[in-house]
Amino acid sequence: MSDTRFEHSLAVAADAGRIAEQLGFDQREAQLVRIAGLLHDVAHPPFAHSGEYGISTFNNGFDHDHEGLYRIATNGIAEALLNNGIHPVEIIAILATNSEEQADNFNVEKVLIEAGYSEEEVKNALSKLPDQERLEALNFIVKEAADRPAYVRMDSAKTNILPEFKERIANFTRRFQNSISSQNGKIVVSDLEAARAVLAARRLLYQEYAQHPAGTVTDEVLIRAVRTAIKSGAVTEEEFVQMTDAEAFKLFKPHYQRWLSNGIEESFEPVAAFRLSDLNEEGRKIVERKAFRRMVRNYVADYIPKDHIVVGVTRDYSKHEKVNTTRDGTVKTFSLDCSIPDTHRFLTIAVSKDIPEKVRERVKQDLSEFLKQYLKNDAQNLRAVIFDNIDDSFFNAA
Repeated sequence: MSDTRFEHSLAVAADAGRIAEQLGFDQREAQLVRIAGLLHDVAHPPFAHSGEYGISTFNNGFDHDHEGLYRIATNGIAEALLNNGIHPVEIIAILATNSEEQADNFNVEKVLIEAGYSEEEVKNALSKLPDQERLEALNFIVKEAADRPAYVRMDSAKTNILPEFKERIANFTRRFQNSISSQNGKIVVSDLEAARAVLAARRLLYQEYAQHPAGTVTDEVLIRAVRTAIKSGAVTEEEFVQMTDAEAFKLFKPHYQRWLSNGIEESFEPVAAFRLSDLNEEGRKIVERKAFRRMVRNYVADYIPKDHIVVGVTRDYSKHEKVNTTRDGTVKTFSLDCSIPDTHRFLTIAVSKDIPEKVRERVKQDLSEFLKQYLKNDAQNLRAVIFDNIDDSFFNAA
């Protein structure tokens, strides 16, 4: 079971190679998807996506996927690949294919030129790549058939869910991977029930583990700690990206270290918490903007230091996922809605317990007044229970 980014990458590499062989791909292609699986997260900064958000302020939107392609094309990774008869462009092309930003950040030719390759070298390397349909199949093996199930297994291991539920997740994951086949050059999934279950489990585990309200507050503290360290000159963005979690943590200011070490539930008190479905139209428009966080902090800035109040909002990375499946002997594409509904997403505002209790009570009263303009009349403040373990009954209460 993978618990670290490295272990996760090993799991993706192993699954990708096995599935490629299952589909009848040749040994070289199986080797390529193993390497792509091993390197797909190579540019994740410390603290994963929280660290990524933290440094995005300084370098115009850091993206670990794009940075990963650049790293594969340069430094020791490119040399190691070339020494083993593999051109970096082969791995870059597999990982870049099907990206939402392929036309810009994930353009293979652009990445290689940025990495210092000559136009002639790029042209020669690109001419040897498989056709687009084959690259899409290899990308599916790495990103959808191997990476997503590995995340599901990792998240289920970390969450406090019933053992039988974990076993059901593992069973659906096996069914999904075993039902993958290749038909007329397209990768198809015959077990649509298992595909739906894996996607649903990914969403549910994501909201329970990564986007639990206590998790969103932790994210905001981490993001602010990273930004403060870089802004103070303690580290550059380039240096930070190369660090381990432990190395980066040492650069945080003492109060950030203490809060994160003790746990957010022990270090912060929720002063306001609402489902996003309890926000009115104006509130729903503004709640996910940076301006809203500034407005909240500025509202109580006269008596609360800005880094002692945190605004967390459940993110929704999910969307409509497309899956090729077979029906009546033909290949059809089904779209599966994996977005998180607003009833399952939360606005959480928390104040450091370093602030005296009497002052925290004042914050509750003041923010209650401030938030009225953004809430529906029947909105329920969940601050007393928002950091509790949230189970299905909590999510289904709406």
